[in-house]
Amino acid sequence: MSAWFPPPLPTDRPAYLGIADAIGDAIAAGALGGGERLPTVRELATHLGVATATALRGYAEAEQRGLTTATVGRGSFVRPAEEIQAAWRAPFATRGFVAPDVYDLRSRVVPGPSEWATPEGFRELLPARRHQAALLSVAYTLTDGTDPWTLREAGVQWAERCGVPLTPEHVLIAAGGQHAVAAALSAVSPTRAPVVVPALTNSGALIAAHRLGIPLVPVRADAHGLDTRHLERTCRSAHPCAIYCAPASGNPMPSAMSADRRSALVRIATQHKLWIIEDDEAGVIVQRDSPALATVLPRQTLWLGSVSQSLGFGFRLAFVGAPPALAAPMQEALRAFAWTAATPGALLAARWLADGTIERVIRLRRAAIARRLAVVRRALGRRRYVMMRGVPYVWLEVPPGWRADTLHAALLAAGVSVAPCAQFTAGAVRPPQGVRLSAGALLSIGQYADALRRVADVCAHPSRARRARLL
Repeated sequence: MSAWFPPPLPTDRPAYLGIADAIGDAIAAGALGGGERLPTVRELATHLGVATATALRGYAEAEQRGLTTATVGRGSFVRPAEEIQAAWRAPFATRGFVAPDVYDLRSRVVPGPSEWATPEGFRELLPARRHQAALLSVAYTLTDGTDPWTLREAGVQWAERCGVPLTPEHVLIAAGGQHAVAAALSAVSPTRAPVVVPALTNSGALIAAHRLGIPLVPVRADAHGLDTRHLERTCRSAHPCAIYCAPASGNPMPSAMSADRRSALVRIATQHKLWIIEDDEAGVIVQRDSPALATVLPRQTLWLGSVSQSLGFGFRLAFVGAPPALAAPMQEALRAFAWTAATPGALLAARWLADGTIERVIRLRRAAIARRLAVVRRALGRRRYVMMRGVPYVWLEVPPGWRADTLHAALLAAGVSVAPCAQFTAGAVRPPQGVRLSAGALLSIGQYADALRRVADVCAHPSRARRARLL
């Protein structure tokens, strides 16, 4: 008989999912190691008081997640850690460009007015010629790795719009949101201690953690943010050093962390002495109802404000507000990954903040996103999906008769490329099953409507799921 048995199963989830979750939690906490034999199906069923069919389905779910392997006559065994990591990384290996005739709904580029697609239409947003020369001069002459005071002042204005009070002396500069996330992970976990993340997590954070060798511990989450009861149990078993989250918008599932969960998260972080990485990738586009975590627990929260996510990836700029104890490690990590963020795009964003152009840009961005989300509502009708005002992507739940992988394959066969949940899965905890649909910034509004019609048509015909499994 195996020495390990799962604790009592939660009552708010199907028992078979609870079994697979328990196996994943035990692996993450080190209670189960590679090659360890699990209890037999009958032993597990007897221990939990469930039917043998339920126990068997739980093991099948764990195997599908890449956690275990089963051999007839021998039983189920935990896969070696390197095999589990390879299974989790597999979706990233298949990411790439799509064919020209396929609608690409993967990118989170924020849509803007159609006239911005031409140099002539964008020119009116540029500063006066004398200011253009000054911006290029700073970008050309800055070579010593210091940040111009202009960017620090811009960081104060950006943070203020996000509800975070900073002073120029306490603003750090990153070359975009991904740079800030990678540096933050490095700063909070110099000894490669575990970091808690939502079960569905920004794929950029997953990639950065993998390259840095930092283990991630997933916690269940939904449209209201992290499941703080699961977070509490995870902190007691896995002993993490930090929590990574995006409470203002969520990614890939749009979500705004509720006030109750924010309070619980702050209490847990305080109790367990955890750093919080608050990835404020929503930026100034999303209108907020709750205060930033950085204002509630400033001495333990590392705030990341991405300009790139709000204005466009080409701006390559993010502002960082670090607590005093993390300021030096964060600055060192930022310098290790990129020498400076003083590109013409970053300085242009700072200029927009200074002269008020940002107000017009925000207004036009919000209007463009609203038009795209209206297309989604018309096309998907009563199907189950999650959207938030101002967030340029939608989470489409897997319809009955489909699996996430077969839905992704069928949509691609229909000429629409979406981001499947496997791309955002942090580990052993089963995440909400679905796909992310972007606002289609690189498509015209007509093309976007056609893409959404194709999505709705595929969802309405689950008989295609069997065909998709053969692709």
